[in-house]
Amino acid sequence: DKLTLRLEGAELGEGQRQFKCNAFFGPETSQDVMFEQAAPIIASTMEGYNGTICAYGITGSGKTYTMTGPTSEAAHSQDTPAAGIVQRASRRIFEYIRDRSAKGEVFMVE
Repeated sequence: DKLTLRLEGAELGEGQRQFKCNAFFGPETSQDVMFEQAAPIIASTMEGYNGTICAYGITGSGKTYTMTGPTSEAAHSQDTPAAGIVQRASRRIFEYIRDRSAKGEVFMVE
């Protein structure tokens, strides 16, 4: 199916390996759309579950841009539409802490 990545070859040893993916994106996909796919993983992590956000693709396909956004210093703002998943995830985590702290929960950030 279109949400399974199958890797085969001598470098993998015996058999094949399969990885289930939540979504695949093309070059026209906005950072907002990509982050909305990642947001539930962040929410689950804040509730104590494990989660992984992984950008996979060939060289030059935009993995680093997807995760970190543009390379210019000013573009690393969380408020820009080009902000990467890392900036957006950080913001979401601290919003979660802020909102839960207002309800009396206590958090320790190291």
